[in-house]
Amino acid sequence: MQIYESIYAEQPNHPDLAICYANISEIYEDLNNREKALEYELKALRVWEFIYGEYYPNHPRLANGYYRTAGKYEKLADYENALFYYEKAKQAFTDEEDVALAEEKIALMKEKLGITEEERED
Repeated sequence: MQIYESIYAEQPNHPDLAICYANISEIYEDLNNREKALEYELKALRVWEFIYGEYYPNHPRLANGYYRTAGKYEKLADYENALFYYEKAKQAFTDEEDVALAEEKIALMKEKLGITEEERED
């Protein structure tokens, strides 16, 4: 990672860095180090937001970044942040199946947070 960061020192928001960060996040996830996994997932997401956020908010990499970040928060039992990122993913997804998956996760997070049916409709 240090090599990549030194190569891209002039371009800290290069997509290659985001891909590396996401891959490192998955390695930490496999090692059951969820805090580190989240840390690197957030680094990747920051790059995707910089690249696509303003001009292409529905880009698949950005949408998947939100969804992956939500999943990392969910595994840490931080359901409020998970809900936040699942909602962002739902807004960014364009594929109906992806939207449906995000909606299921949103409902699950609201259930875990104890949000009632009436509050869900708001």
